[in-house]
Amino acid sequence: MKKLYLKSIVLALLLPTMNAYSFSRLNPPNGSRNYLIDKSKYSTNDSNEITQETNCSSVHVWYTLNNKDMNYGWFIQISRLYEDNVNFLDESCNQIDINNKFEIPPNRTRKVGMEVTTEKSFNSIYSFTAVRNDGALALVPNHKYACIFVISAYGPGQLNRMDWRQNNADCVVSNLGTHYDLK
Repeated sequence: MKKLYLKSIVLALLLPTMNAYSFSRLNPPNGSRNYLIDKSKYSTNDSNEITQETNCSSVHVWYTLNNKDMNYGWFIQISRLYEDNVNFLDESCNQIDINNKFEIPPNRTRKVGMEVTTEKSFNSIYSFTAVRNDGALALVPNHKYACIFVISAYGPGQLNRMDWRQNNADCVVSNLGTHYDLK
């Protein structure tokens, strides 16, 4: 009975701080037991060693925006839709100006971190809008390829997400809603 009670206390203390999307099991190079390693802070290089990346401790969740299109870049616009209590950071921990769009060049990846600035509740809603930068942007009617991802948290590490694809845009979401492939 005491073991179960202690286990419940440990889980109650750990779960609110754990982000279910950034943790995964990795085998250490020496082949010993599996350990729980936070992959968002580490990457592997060619020699199979684990190296630490830039530490952005305020980031709650990282999003990977991957342009798989070989010919066109994609414009990204980030918007806060409800509750003004989140900011977005780039890979270098610099705040992204959400009043301006940024471009992901062909066959490139960009990471965006979301940080909670004020703990209000789990009512924050934000979106990523991606528009392919091709000749159709200047035409009327413009048959632009576009993808809109609306994200809403309903608890620690738990996301609701709504996706729209316009004009047959090929946008795929994976890794529990944190990895976006644009094509």
